[in-house]
Amino acid sequence: MLASQKLENSRPRRSNIVWRVDEDTEIVEESPPATPKEPSKPVEKPPARPAAISPDKVQFRWKIVVCGPGGVGKSTLLHRYFYRQFLPDMIMTIGVSHMSHIIERNGKVINLIIWDLSGQKRFEVLHPAYVGDATGAFVVFDISAPETLEEVNRWVELIRKFNPNNKALPIILVGTKVDLVSDQAYLDSIYKRIEEVMADLELQYICVTSSKTNYNVDETINFLIDYILWQQNLK
Repeated sequence: MLASQKLENSRPRRSNIVWRVDEDTEIVEESPPATPKEPSKPVEKPPARPAAISPDKVQFRWKIVVCGPGGVGKSTLLHRYFYRQFLPDMIMTIGVSHMSHIIERNGKVINLIIWDLSGQKRFEVLHPAYVGDATGAFVVFDISAPETLEEVNRWVELIRKFNPNNKALPIILVGTKVDLVSDQAYLDSIYKRIEEVMADLELQYICVTSSKTNYNVDETINFLIDYILWQQNLK
């Protein structure tokens, strides 16, 4: 497994994270927060981000890789988190997109250096140059398009190949566009396939999100940040 399988009290809380894989690779449903958000209710006026933090206060710099098939909403997810806006017609990333944001989390000032990789096959030759030395990664697929889930394995393999010295590198699987899915039979079938993929790849965590409704967006990004803080004994 990518992370320690025995949960300690200091381990970050999995806020509304849908599943984890236990020691026997059984998928276990996690307890939701006390007041879970409804994916059908968009947040019209999300709270503004705190005032900009001076670069002089940065304590840690983390490289976060965001990858997955083209058109699954990687850049839209990041834009929703950092800029508090949903852009329905966001231009597809060409090659690689880079962004740098300074945040404060649990009393720590962190510079998140994001490498957002295009999912188009014609840009595959560029990816190895940007994947190495990662602190954490998101592998993204579109939960309403099951064929994108079948591409997850090559992205996970890419991340692991170019980070050979970091066996515990946290890789979070992210299913986007859950607002487009309402059929329970479909959800049951895609969840089952997700379980199989996670078990095969020894992935431990998945987050289900909707950038349109702002469902689980903050929780997903913050979970990885909290996990790294815990992993590095910084909490």
